[in-house]
Amino acid sequence: MSSIKQNRYSEIPQESIHGIYGVNYYFQTENNTMQRLQFEVAVVFCGQYMENYYKYCINKNQFIVNRNESDEYLYDIAKKCANTIYPVTVLIDRNRTPVYIKIENIANKWEATKTELTRYYKGETAMQYMDNVENFLNNKAEWSRIITDDLFLSNLFSILGHKEENNSFDCEITVAPFRTRLSFDCVQYTDNESIEPEESDIINIIREGITNRPYTSDLLNQQAPKHIKGYIGKLSSKFKLNYTLEKASMSIESIEGNLDILVDDKCISNTKFTAFRLYERSLPYSQVFNLLETEEQQPASSNTLWSKIKSFFLKYRI
Repeated sequence: MSSIKQNRYSEIPQESIHGIYGVNYYFQTENNTMQRLQFEVAVVFCGQYMENYYKYCINKNQFIVNRNESDEYLYDIAKKCANTIYPVTVLIDRNRTPVYIKIENIANKWEATKTELTRYYKGETAMQYMDNVENFLNNKAEWSRIITDDLFLSNLFSILGHKEENNSFDCEITVAPFRTRLSFDCVQYTDNESIEPEESDIINIIREGITNRPYTSDLLNQQAPKHIKGYIGKLSSKFKLNYTLEKASMSIESIEGNLDILVDDKCISNTKFTAFRLYERSLPYSQVFNLLETEEQQPASSNTLWSKIKSFFLKYRI
C-alpha cells in the first residue's frame, strides 16, 4: 500500500492551524457592489492541557477596508475595538468548542479605547455600537463568540479532529453581516483528484452545507443593523468551503468559502472569504508547559475540571 493511501484517513492534528493568515472578506451590498475587509490573523498553537484540551493564542491586526460605504466610520470603530480585544488566549476541547477565553488587561484597554472613540465619533449609531461592545466585554459568558461568530476562525477550528474520509454532520454558522446563527446539514469529502496523483503535495477537503430548519426573514431583521426591506418569506442559506492542506504535514495552507443567504430562493446576500497562510512570515510555537506537573500540584479542594482550567490560566498568566 502506498504512503499516500496509508495517510488517506489521517486525523487533522491540532497544530495544523498554527501560522499567520492573510484573510479577505467580500460582502455583497444591496447595489451588487462588493465591500472588502482585509486583515491578518496569527494563530499560535501552545500545546495540550490535560487529556482533551488545547491552548491557542490568537491575534488580529492590519485591518484594511475599501472606502465606498457611507457607514465606513463604523469599520474604523470596529478596528479600534479589535485592538482592545486581541490578543486572546483560547482553550479548545476535542469537539472544537472554546471552553475558556482570556483577554489580558481588558478593563484598562477598553477604558482607554472608549475615551478615544467618544472624542472622535458622535451620533446614535456610533454610541449604540460602542455600547454593544462594552456589554459584550462585560459578559465573559459571551466571549466564546470571538471564535464561534467569526467566519474565518470558526471554520478554521472546525476542521480540527476531522478525518479525510467522507462524512456528514450538523453544524451551526453565524452568517455575516447579520450576526444570525443558522443550523446546517453538512457533508465533507476529499477531492480525490488532489490526493491520488503521486506527484501532488496537497489535499483538498470540500465541505458543503444547507440549512436544515425552517427559518423566516424576520430572523435577519432581529440582528441586522438595518432592516431588510422588501424581503419577507422563507429564509435559507447554503455554503461551500475548500480547505487546502499540505499532504506531508497536514497543515492548513488555505481556506476559501462562499455563503449565500436566500429569501424564497432569491439570493439577498453573498459573502465570500479567502484565507491564505503567509509562509514568508515565520511564527514560533509558544512554550508548552509541563501540564501533568501543574495538575498534580493543585490542592484537593480544586479538583474539578473548571478549577483546574482556571488554576492553569492563573498560574501561568496566559
